[in-house]
Amino acid sequence: MGAFVLNNEYEIIELVTPDVSWLISGENEISGVDNVVKAVCGSVMNGITELVLNQVLTHGREGAVQGILKLENKEISFSHFFYFASASGKRIKKIVSFYVENTNE
Repeated sequence: MGAFVLNNEYEIIELVTPDVSWLISGENEISGVDNVVKAVCGSVMNGITELVLNQVLTHGREGAVQGILKLENKEISFSHFFYFASASGKRIKKIVSFYVENTNE
């Protein structure tokens, strides 16, 4: 998660496969490492002041993380589901993400 939050494109490239895909709920799927890097660097990840990880799970070729992204003027709950290229979990082949803006009403 750190590479994505910090927009570290070189580290992101090392963490994903060349044919990586990222599906964000309610949006079009993004395919290919270059497009995923562009999307991360232009996404909600910009301006994060705090990252709270509530759950991190891995098993074989799959993993998931759930938490809160804190920005200056809002909080966003998120879940990411990762599908790894192999059971070693060294490179991500697919990401499925869900974001919900928290309201304090």
